[in-house]
Amino acid sequence: MNMAHVSEKGTVNFWEPGFFMESIRNPSSRPIHWHNEVEIALLERGRATELYGRRRSRLVPGGLVLLWGTLPHGILKSSQTLLVRSLHIPLPWVLQWRLPAVIMDPLLRGEVLQDAPRKKPGTDTDLMRHWQALMQEGGHEAREIVLLDIQRRLRLMARSLAACAAAHREPAEQEGAFERMALAIAREYARPVKVREITTAAGFSESHGMRLFKRVSGMSIVDYLTRIRISMAQRLLVTTDLKISEVACQSGFNTVCRFYIAFRQLCGQTPRKYRLAMRHMLAR
Repeated sequence: MNMAHVSEKGTVNFWEPGFFMESIRNPSSRPIHWHNEVEIALLERGRATELYGRRRSRLVPGGLVLLWGTLPHGILKSSQTLLVRSLHIPLPWVLQWRLPAVIMDPLLRGEVLQDAPRKKPGTDTDLMRHWQALMQEGGHEAREIVLLDIQRRLRLMARSLAACAAAHREPAEQEGAFERMALAIAREYARPVKVREITTAAGFSESHGMRLFKRVSGMSIVDYLTRIRISMAQRLLVTTDLKISEVACQSGFNTVCRFYIAFRQLCGQTPRKYRLAMRHMLAR
């Protein structure tokens, strides 16, 4: 029987690829990155500001954050006392759970979902620690308990999000220069947008905007735009039966050839193989 493995960095790996938990204490170990798993994150200690897709947000201590990791994300700044726990789950497993649309629709659109800290019947900090202990224990029974418990917690999050949507509208937030550029990318990725248009949206010259974007995110505007387009393509490949050429077009690529090259570079396989692999996992 395969057992869980704990690395020196605090990562707990279960048997299957894409199912693991990280303990992040140094922001340099969490630069801008992306992956294909669904991620549940929790700030247990300290302060942290993260980039998720098109905007920065300050993590709420003790509250769960849920996202599909195909969008660029990572810690931009934090306190020295940082401790973030991050659990990764393969997307097909989450799809099989048939969670309510209030949680799945925005998740697959690339939105970040946050739930307020819970105190009853226990805190989410205690819950994440419990999951990590079970994963370190290993064994089939521990694995099933963790997966059932994750599904239960996400269904509770769906109820909380539904109640919040009905009773509360999030106030408009004042966006900084970086957020304005990221928002312009998120809005215009499907057409042949130019770097100059993106920097102009933030009120900067092309050269100054490019330097600012690189300094904040660690990525160039062109690389970030390509990553956003590939993320949208991954969503379409998983959730629709569109032809590859249609996926390329709707994701903002001028030619199928350019789409294939970018997809292989970022995902390590062709769009067709990616679609087949995800559906194979979903069918298991």
